[in-house]
Amino acid sequence: MSFEALEKIGTPECRAFAARIFASHSGVDQFLKTSYIRWARDRGHAYANTRLRKIDQALKAGGEFSTSMDDQAICDLASVRAIQCKGLYSHYAAKEDLLNTGWRLFEFCEAVGVEFPVGNTENDRGCYKVLCPKVLRAANRVSDHRWWRRQLRVIYGRNTESVLRSLGYVRKGKSAYVSNWAFARWKAAQARNKKTMSGMEAVNEEGDIVLMENCIEKSVANPENRRNELMVRMRGYEEIAEGMAYMGLFFTLTCPSKYHAQLECGGINPKFNGATPVEAMTYLNGVWARIRAAWARNDIKLFGFRVAEPHHDGTPHFHLLLFCDPAVCDTACKLFSEHALAEDGDELGADESRWDVKKIDPAQGTAAGYIAKYVSKNLDGFQVGVDEEGECLADEGAMRARAWASLWGIRQFQQIGSVSVTVWRELRRRRDPLTEGDPQEIEALRSAADRGDWREFVELMGGATVSRKDQLLRPFYHEDDNQPTHYGEALRRLIGVWLQPVARALGRRLLVTRDHVWKIRQRDSVAGKVAAQPPPLDLCQ
Repeated sequence: MSFEALEKIGTPECRAFAARIFASHSGVDQFLKTSYIRWARDRGHAYANTRLRKIDQALKAGGEFSTSMDDQAICDLASVRAIQCKGLYSHYAAKEDLLNTGWRLFEFCEAVGVEFPVGNTENDRGCYKVLCPKVLRAANRVSDHRWWRRQLRVIYGRNTESVLRSLGYVRKGKSAYVSNWAFARWKAAQARNKKTMSGMEAVNEEGDIVLMENCIEKSVANPENRRNELMVRMRGYEEIAEGMAYMGLFFTLTCPSKYHAQLECGGINPKFNGATPVEAMTYLNGVWARIRAAWARNDIKLFGFRVAEPHHDGTPHFHLLLFCDPAVCDTACKLFSEHALAEDGDELGADESRWDVKKIDPAQGTAAGYIAKYVSKNLDGFQVGVDEEGECLADEGAMRARAWASLWGIRQFQQIGSVSVTVWRELRRRRDPLTEGDPQEIEALRSAADRGDWREFVELMGGATVSRKDQLLRPFYHEDDNQPTHYGEALRRLIGVWLQPVARALGRRLLVTRDHVWKIRQRDSVAGKVAAQPPPLDLCQ
């Protein structure tokens, strides 16, 4: 795009003012120039200067640096922040107690727009012995450039994307779900991570070596594997529902219009309140929690899946495929609609656009087939073709949806009700049948998981509507004080599954599924030897 029109806007002072701002936000300068030209054309140069000044302030973190800086600049700044925190800690720890030193670090982090990672201390006031370890761990974090790098990437990325979204650069047909700036940033991160993993390997105490890139390829980090697992579980739920004579309901839950940056037909939404997708997600989760509470009060039990996906402007909405007793179907739908419309339910078109429910007719297709499009659309675009919401090809739309979820920290898929998928994944790691000394209940579950039979697995665990405390198996985590993390905390590792207390009398209560300790290191290009592959999921789940 040509920006020659910039030379004709306002006075020489105006042009110098705008040029300084464009230069300070070089990562997104083309977006700012385009908007500035449009504002000057439509409303005059004075209005354009005012808008540009506000955008400049919004893109400054702590009033100092542009949040649109590239990744190398973020890494450099992270190193500087870590050094500054180390200096503060060394200076004040020698003169003051640990709590006052922590307060100094808290003030520094707050000044630069980052939350001090001390955790919840509301119940620890006055308890020196409890507070001090928390402050010490937080001090270790803020003195580490890797911690700062993670924080800055998230905070700066979200801030910049919020500004671009408010300016209309997240919309269908052009840059669906995320801006082109955020999409390019995500793809660069994917390429960077892939390059890093290609040079890494893991070795256990027996000398077995596995390449990290192979490990990731075989795990649910691979979108294809993740999609396949989700569909296996969804089909298993459908089989369970058929056996229980339950019916399928497909709900949709959407935010009020004020959460949407763009109109459905295109153009800036005049009602937009500036909410980010994180804030919209908080709204949806709150509504969903109240719906579930209302169902529980009415003894309505459902199970299934929830999909969180973006509208074309990045605003999230929910699709829920749930199974319930036909006798309570109407009540469930009524309660859902009441809570979905509790906020701004009187706005125009709310009853049609804010919520919806469809009853799944088996004669028209399976429930699993109904949701398959939404799973594929948000993972890899498999057999979708065209993404109608984003007005782009499905494979690009899927990548953009994953970039959106990564940027905003949104969980795309969530199981509703039923049993632990972690137990399922852990049991699938044990390929060989268990010995006679092991409880047969565990072997039956292991066999069902190994065969990919989600229906049998759920039924053996206690059924689709079983509470967590009544499930036969739970994941078992081990905390090792002798191997602290980089921040001085006890290392907590998943090592297997264990029988619930009521079932311990059946035999050995713990089944170890991770009996090796792996260390990740740079690949040894000299030796070039790779031993027999260990279980591929050993490092990835």
